[in-house]
Amino acid sequence: MHVILLKFLLLVLFQAGGGGDFGSSGGSDFGGGGFGGSDTSDFTSGDYSGGGRSRPLTTAEVVFWCLVVAAILAYKLYEAWNTAAPQAITRDVRAGLKRQQKAIRERFLQDIRQADPQFSEQQFLDRCSQAFAQIQKCWALHNLGECRALLSDAVFERFQLYLKMQQAAEIHHRIDHLDISESRIVAVSTDAPFDTIHVQFTASALIREEPLTKMHQTAWQVPRKTFSEVWTFVRRRGVQTSQQRSLLVGQCPHCGAQLQLVDGYQCSHCQSHVHAGFDWVLCEITQDTEWIVSESTADIPGWHELQQRDPALSLPQLEDRASIVFWRSLLSLYFKDPQIALPVLPAHNPSIPASWLVTNDGFWQRPAVGSVQLLRCEPGNSDGEFDRAVILIRWSGTRACGNRVQPHVLSRQMVYPHELTLIRKRGAQSKLENTFHSFSCRACGAPIDVRGAASCRWCSQSLNDGSYDWVLESVAPHDLWRPMSSRRVSPQPATMPAADVDPDNVPP
Repeated sequence: MHVILLKFLLLVLFQAGGGGDFGSSGGSDFGGGGFGGSDTSDFTSGDYSGGGRSRPLTTAEVVFWCLVVAAILAYKLYEAWNTAAPQAITRDVRAGLKRQQKAIRERFLQDIRQADPQFSEQQFLDRCSQAFAQIQKCWALHNLGECRALLSDAVFERFQLYLKMQQAAEIHHRIDHLDISESRIVAVSTDAPFDTIHVQFTASALIREEPLTKMHQTAWQVPRKTFSEVWTFVRRRGVQTSQQRSLLVGQCPHCGAQLQLVDGYQCSHCQSHVHAGFDWVLCEITQDTEWIVSESTADIPGWHELQQRDPALSLPQLEDRASIVFWRSLLSLYFKDPQIALPVLPAHNPSIPASWLVTNDGFWQRPAVGSVQLLRCEPGNSDGEFDRAVILIRWSGTRACGNRVQPHVLSRQMVYPHELTLIRKRGAQSKLENTFHSFSCRACGAPIDVRGAASCRWCSQSLNDGSYDWVLESVAPHDLWRPMSSRRVSPQPATMPAADVDPDNVPP
């Protein structure tokens, strides 16, 4: 009996700290590894016998061993919470429907067609596939100008961070001979004020890491790699599909000219602004292993009240902003430049959260986001208080320090489910035209400098006091004991006129 209890204690100790990661610690991309720990052998796989006779445990001994087990479990939970250590996460944590039921998906697609008779599912998928290929090409060339117009600020920041880190490490993640084997719509929602379509891409390509100085100069000797991702596209409700031009293929939705954007969202040919109010924009990329969709959408706690106060607020907008906060913070650590994250950190405490710090000279190598999900909203009760939005980001990274070219690795690739609490002053209003310009001044719309600042250099308004936009208040480990269901909001209709735009007949 004593031996059995001892085995049980050892099992508890070894299991409590296990886990997995999104990808191989030596890989160059996010996917491939998935969650999961090593299998444990069957506890009853062997027979126990001894030469001597055993006596039954007394009541006091049973109570003693139970208290020991409880103490160990309590300590492990306390240690994990206070150190923000990744927990043992298995694939069934994100188990769920990978595709919306056909009847529900068709109903939402019909809603889009009723508002936009020119919308075609096949044409949309064809254009999305062109966008997918174009973005991969821009990525490989380290030039995002040709695809900037169809990226939300969060996706653009994510790509920019990867490219800057590659340049600092003097490496290049080369991708070539891309072949898209399948693209399909896996889920649709038509929550005001935006329509949202999630597209799953399955593709293969030749992918490898090469020195930046020999970019595209060496021959290929690597096997083809297959990967799958879900890309989320968003467009303002009521916008009409153009048969001649589309942002998804790099064209101005007004004049049809090829777009080349650096700062701002203005076509250099017709001077028109281009954004999600006129065509589909890519606002999120989710790894296929992380993607789930629920059949019945449940209201997120506090969402209805918050949206009633701010009708232009949308779920993708909040998740987009959370991504900006995350990437800016990690970029600030990587380059040891606190100014980079200054616009997204609160004015009263403009410092990187302790959960993301590594060492005095540390940084995160190969950071990657699996999914972003709004969990709940906490509206402020009176003027002067902050509204709060709690957003779950599941990400992976490797702790490292020292030289960026040849860093000293401090840990293996780990998964971190973190809850970000964003705050904004009660009464602040979102602007539809700036919905996915998450890193522009909310007061005047001007782009924010790469190195950031506490105030806008154009209108001098504060960027991080919560008056106009969401800033980071805190980061905490996600409560892994709660079910991580994919909640997608189904808000009440907002009192706001829908866009009635025909892009084929709109003056600049």
